[in-house]
Amino acid sequence: MTASPRSVVWIGRPEGVAASKLVASPFFDIAWCPTVAEALRLPLAAFDGVILPGRRGAERLIANGARIVINERDPDPERMQEILRTGATAVTAIPMEGDKAEETPP
Repeated sequence: MTASPRSVVWIGRPEGVAASKLVASPFFDIAWCPTVAEALRLPLAAFDGVILPGRRGAERLIANGARIVINERDPDPERMQEILRTGATAVTAIPMEGDKAEETPP
């Protein structure tokens, strides 16, 4: 059985979505919006998630049916809990082009 791609809205600079490793993944179908205001014009509940760089605008998106994933480069546990209390679904660091793979000891 083949999994369907996840449909997500990426909000932010075009360089961010272009540098994300999600664009090369067959598991994601990405729509890009430069701003929260632009994203609010979309039927957000129809998407599997909305990727937002930081918390700004999260409450408005959630109020409009979005399932929010906050993209934080280095989320510490306290900050993650604070963000999740705003109603975000998840906090993650999305791999970007140029990120070094974690080395596994032999």
